[in-house]
Amino acid sequence: MLPAAPGCDRALRRIVALPDAHPKDAQMVAERLQQKVSELAVMEAMLEHRLTVTIGIAGVLNEATDLDALIHRANQALYAGKYGGRNREVVSQ
Repeated sequence: MLPAAPGCDRALRRIVALPDAHPKDAQMVAERLQQKVSELAVMEAMLEHRLTVTIGIAGVLNEATDLDALIHRANQALYAGKYGGRNREVVSQ
């Protein structure tokens, strides 16, 4: 398990499955999600903060891909994005 990225303690983590989606399509969905989140209004008491979304993307390599391994690869991509500057999407290699 990778250590928590700075600011990660308040992060929400969710898994989204996009059956039959190519990683490039998943990346386009992630980019749209980032755009929508960035447009959300922030409470007046928190104007110095902004909402960001970092997304790790992993695709099924073959039919034998294990779900735990897939989640692990997506998690690694997520942390690579957080350490690389946040508010981005990273596709697992």
